[in-house]
Amino acid sequence: MWEVVEVTFGHSTGWDLRLRLEREGQIAQIVFPRPTSFRVHDERQLVSYWTTRADQGVQIGTLYLLKGSDVVQDFIQVEGNLPLQHFLVAGIDTCVEVIGTYSPQITLQKPPQAAT
Repeated sequence: MWEVVEVTFGHSTGWDLRLRLEREGQIAQIVFPRPTSFRVHDERQLVSYWTTRADQGVQIGTLYLLKGSDVVQDFIQVEGNLPLQHFLVAGIDTCVEVIGTYSPQITLQKPPQAAT
């Protein structure tokens, strides 16, 4: 599983939400262009949850698109009839929920090569 190691948002990112994830020397960046809302959940119970799911043989992903989200419906009532989507980025002990109009951009970096 990936670990969410950095969450950046604000003027310095042009109001894009930037997430940095790491796993076994690999780095991934997920960028949500100008999200409507986001929240970060940092809960130690997530470690137990993901371990149990893996033990049950359930495939564990990192990025989910949540269909039929009540949260999105609440935003539509306030923001108007925008084509909003509800995403979940699941890390080992941190999850990030994002409400936005645009799908995320994902970039993977190869691990650095060992010196020979």
